[in-house]
Amino acid sequence: MDKLFFYRSLDEKDFQNLLNEFRVNYFSLEYLDFPIFFHYLGLIIHFNENKLIKEDINSIKKLAVDYIMKCCKTWIIKYGNDVDCDLRYNPKNYDFVSRHNPVFSEILEDFKESKEECISELSREEVSEKLKKIIQMLRGEENNDFDNVIYFNDENRQKEIFINNDYIAEFVQAIVNCKNSLIHDFHHALHLRYNSNHSYNKEILIKEEPFWQTVVEKLTEYIKNYDSNNSLRTVKIVNLELLIKEIQEFIKKLQKLKDFEKYKNMIS
Repeated sequence: MDKLFFYRSLDEKDFQNLLNEFRVNYFSLEYLDFPIFFHYLGLIIHFNENKLIKEDINSIKKLAVDYIMKCCKTWIIKYGNDVDCDLRYNPKNYDFVSRHNPVFSEILEDFKESKEECISELSREEVSEKLKKIIQMLRGEENNDFDNVIYFNDENRQKEIFINNDYIAEFVQAIVNCKNSLIHDFHHALHLRYNSNHSYNKEILIKEEPFWQTVVEKLTEYIKNYDSNNSLRTVKIVNLELLIKEIQEFIKKLQKLKDFEKYKNMIS
């Protein structure tokens, strides 16, 4: 189908055959890699403007948006969040992509909006998967190092994890039921993440605070119920109290940070 990009040198029959093949592939939303898709999109807009195809521009625009919605996640996973229509990526000298074309520019803007939605959705999926992994580790179902999963000194790898309230009950239950050795390791990873000299950036901390507020409430309630029914404490209860203290320290630090930011805004 690449020959279509040089269609002016084709005989009419060859052109029609290739055009039919192209139409079947494109209009059936068959996957095209990024950014080759945008070169083909520029080509089909060119065909429309020169009345070489019967499809009207509105149907082309709608199809392009559907195409982007279908493939956007795959493109981001493959090329990263910075994926963009880079016109320099043109190994075969295709010559139909134009940011100056109003139709093409409109579709490109739709892609940018879809990209942000896909990045956000992928981020939520990644967060949920990471949290589920930590729950499995607390249960002893997965052998891994909490430090490697929860803490990253590299700022480029620092992302929020503890934000999905749908998993709080399951998460707290896993903490309550886990072995003391696992609580100790988990506690250490949280210290690195929140209260060490290399703790995470404040944007991540602010997003994660509500999750931990609820966790503290539930763990405190668990300890209170245990104490009311037992005269002696277990090592587990002591470990849980120390864990709560670690989390509260982070919450207190975050509150000071918020107060400082508020003060800065007042005097600026």
